[in-house]
Amino acid sequence: MLNNIGLPGLVMLLGISTNPFLQFFALAGIAAASTFGG
Repeated sequence: MLNNIGLPGLVMLLGISTNPFLQFFALAGIAAASTFGG
């Protein structure tokens, strides 16, 4: 799953650490990547 997320996922994870408000969007992106990306 992490391989499918790639760099955008890392950016979102960094966003979580600096801005908790982005956590929802990051989780949504990870869910989409794991669902549609494998």
